[in-house]
Amino acid sequence: MIPAAGLAADLIATDVRYFELGARIESIAGARLVWMPGLADVMAGCVVLGAETWDRQAIAKPALDAVERRIVECGGTRVRLYVRPPATTSLADGLRERGYSAREEIGYILPRVIADPKRVSLRRIEDETGWALKLALHRGSPDAIDGHSTAPERWVELERRKSSPDGLSPWLIEAGGRVVGTVGTIELGGLLRLKNLLVHRDFRRRGVARAVVAAFGAMAAESDRTLGLFVVEGTPGVAVYDRSGMIPVTRWVEWLGPPIEMEHPTAERP
Repeated sequence: MIPAAGLAADLIATDVRYFELGARIESIAGARLVWMPGLADVMAGCVVLGAETWDRQAIAKPALDAVERRIVECGGTRVRLYVRPPATTSLADGLRERGYSAREEIGYILPRVIADPKRVSLRRIEDETGWALKLALHRGSPDAIDGHSTAPERWVELERRKSSPDGLSPWLIEAGGRVVGTVGTIELGGLLRLKNLLVHRDFRRRGVARAVVAAFGAMAAESDRTLGLFVVEGTPGVAVYDRSGMIPVTRWVEWLGPPIEMEHPTAERP
């Protein structure tokens, strides 16, 4: 297996890859604004990456001013900024002063394939029927998959635009002849990355998430890859993945700004 340090780098790279899929990329003060035309108001559709370069207040303040203006022009409403920990004290302090809040995401890998008796079936979404089933599942369980509330129709549109043979692969999870969940995968380097796992509310606490880990862990092993994912610290998923035999190898910090208030925003559409 690839050393944990290499897999940690691959995990961060898969998040960068996910955000860039279907997006426009602009440089602002050495960081990158990654946004999807028409979906910049969806939190996963508008992200700032590489802001570690804003390591001094003299740089951070004008850079954040510029980012906020540009996001409003693109149709967005808040800044969602990712940095590799630890963020410099000056950057973190500057963000807090502007009303930003931080949360950490833990990067896990599955070091060995696990067996699970509660097996699930995996069906790749490849046609309109599959997308309709996915939309119905989101409507029946309208949770904030990435921690940010999004209308099911908008979320499915975003994932459709990120889906491609070399991008995001969307899946339906079935058990007992019923669709019980959905998830995406991204292959990069030595990693098979799970992204945005959703288990329908009616099927939670039944071992579905562990069964998904087992199924995709076996799939990863078939191509000499390792399964990996991120989970927000302090959420129920942490215990699920700990019990599934996954181990933490990295962290990724999200800073979320307050709603942006601009006097005369002009939304840029595709």
